[in-house]
Amino acid sequence: MPLPAHETKHISSLSYPSRDVVFQLAQRNDGASNGTALWLGAQILSAFLADVLSSSTTANRHSRSTESNLPVRSCRVPPDGTAKGPNALRVPDQPTRNPTAIELGSGIGLSALTLASMGWDVLATDIQPVVDAVLRPNVRNNAQVLHPGSIQVRELDWTIPPEAWRWDDQLIIASHSTANAISSENPQGNKMQNTFDDGGDLGNANLKQPTPQFDLIITADTLYSAALITPLLRTLHNLCAVSVREVETGHQSKPPLIYLALENRDPELVSSFFDVARKDWNFTTTQLPKRRIQKALERSKLKWERKDWEGVEVWKLIYSKSHQTPL
Repeated sequence: MPLPAHETKHISSLSYPSRDVVFQLAQRNDGASNGTALWLGAQILSAFLADVLSSSTTANRHSRSTESNLPVRSCRVPPDGTAKGPNALRVPDQPTRNPTAIELGSGIGLSALTLASMGWDVLATDIQPVVDAVLRPNVRNNAQVLHPGSIQVRELDWTIPPEAWRWDDQLIIASHSTANAISSENPQGNKMQNTFDDGGDLGNANLKQPTPQFDLIITADTLYSAALITPLLRTLHNLCAVSVREVETGHQSKPPLIYLALENRDPELVSSFFDVARKDWNFTTTQLPKRRIQKALERSKLKWERKDWEGVEVWKLIYSKSHQTPL
């Protein structure tokens, strides 16, 4: 059974069971970056996603789930390509494609790997040095358990405004590192690999569009400074906006659902974030009940006491398509 992250910071290599697979995860606790180690938020979010997504494949539980009609590989797609109900994740409008997700601040990659192992095509993003130190190596080292899903790894610094992002670069969407940034071409002009040194690619065509469109957005342990409130909400807003598409009926599809996990060490900061999300960015926000999270942990075989994850919260955000970006 995995231990809470605060009990394993000193361990450089973790064997981490998730559903029916075991991930091999490298982490660093050298102080270079908070993102190079495992955190509780990612553990809780991964367990919740594994539970709510796998539960939708069982007919009886599917009918009772508050996240019904989840876009998992085995679910039936309604004719209009949309999920039903205000709390439902969006079902892909193409029945033959895997559902797609993007993770902001992937860290060591646990949540992205969990989704990919369940048949999702995931774009895992973070900044340097996290990408090269732990995220990309962990994705590469766990490639054998990801089928039928896939992962692409790209650098994304969401303090950079979305209008400066580059979706056509295989390695970098946005980065402040210019002189030392990784480019899709090395100085000799040879193409660098996205995730495999041997020429393999964990990517999928769903994520290689000029502007990818996502069914789900996730992020954990990324709210720890007031300076990040606007960049994070701006990024979430933009990703939702570009993911809304026309469906066959001529109507727009539902925006992707957002799940955000955090450790509430600073209640004033967290309260401010969600106030701004509602008032300035017109997101609806809902905190998931603790009992719902506890049940997900138990079904994920994380037999933790409540004190082991005290302060961790999972929130659901829904984007309003009618809202304009704040100036």
